[in-house]
Amino acid sequence: EPHDSKVRICERRQRNRDAARKSRKKQTERADQLHEEFQALEQSNTAYQKEIAELKKELQHYTILLQDHEAQCTLPSVPSTAATPCTSTSDFMQTFIPNHNPEPPFTLMSTQDQIAQFSLSEFLDRAEWHLDLIDI
Repeated sequence: EPHDSKVRICERRQRNRDAARKSRKKQTERADQLHEEFQALEQSNTAYQKEIAELKKELQHYTILLQDHEAQCTLPSVPSTAATPCTSTSDFMQTFIPNHNPEPPFTLMSTQDQIAQFSLSEFLDRAEWHLDLIDI
């Protein structure tokens, strides 16, 4: 009986060592998996930051084109409505490009009768307002 007790103790210790080894292996595998996920997320984050920077440059480019166009545009402005809000270039710049100091807004307004004759869809369908942008 003392021999059986020692055998049971040895078997239990071996099972305990095996369980501890299995647990350490599982923990190491999980740490490796998390490290790989972390590296993938870092790469994605870097790619997203690069894309954001490129999009900001593109936004700035088109905003400058729009400002140049607005300065030369001879068509009357389309009145804004609740359904079709009209945002100025300076609003876009203030929202998307930090530390931008916009010039005072300049809009070409005509009499209310002249403005009323244009619907937004008619305005957008006209070719004159975007002729300078075709050569881009």
